[in-house]
Amino acid sequence: MSTKIRTLLAVIAVIVVILIVVGLVFKASKKGRSGGTSEVKTETATGTETTEGHSGEEKKTDKPEEGHGSATNTEDKTATKPPEEKKEPTEHEGEHATEHPPEQASEHGSPPPAHSEGSSGHGSGEKKPGDVGRFQLGEFTAPARDEEVHYIKIEVELEFTGDLEKELTERKNELRDSVTTIIMKLTIQRAKEDYIDRFLHQEILNKLNEILGLTGNKKRILKIFIPSFLVN
Repeated sequence: MSTKIRTLLAVIAVIVVILIVVGLVFKASKKGRSGGTSEVKTETATGTETTEGHSGEEKKTDKPEEGHGSATNTEDKTATKPPEEKKEPTEHEGEHATEHPPEQASEHGSPPPAHSEGSSGHGSGEKKPGDVGRFQLGEFTAPARDEEVHYIKIEVELEFTGDLEKELTERKNELRDSVTTIIMKLTIQRAKEDYIDRFLHQEILNKLNEILGLTGNKKRILKIFIPSFLVN
């Protein structure tokens, strides 16, 4: 039994030694591979850094060339533009400007404004023979000719020709009296009919022209207006 045990132990010891040797060899080969890859990585890294360094230097060298080119371009542009010269007025131009003030210069450019008739001193209120004007005789209230008490109320405005306004103002009461007399002769029914047919207008017109007279062969009162007519 002892011999068998000894041989078994010897075999086990040999196997263990073989395993240890195999493990050491495997580790050594693995370290060699990892060292090679690291060297390759460092070499590639240094290669990229060097290439980047060269490219950065190239870029840096390109920039000053561009700046130099832009400086030359700006110098060319500034060189092509001639300096602006400020014109100073000569003595002759200064004397000419003082001799002709703005008011006199405007006379040469545009004609002076025309003077109106009112500012020239002539009376603008005076009317020529061919001019037409309006005059208010006012409101009239008078009793009608009916048996029952009724009133007629009208408003009269007349249109005249020539310079007649002053005379109309002076003789206004006389003219109003004649109009009131015409109204008092009318009944309510007759006043309505004459107003609609404009006979009332014509009767007042004839009476006023009779009082004022004619200018040559022309009537001085042209038209009669009755804008308001009321009866009750």
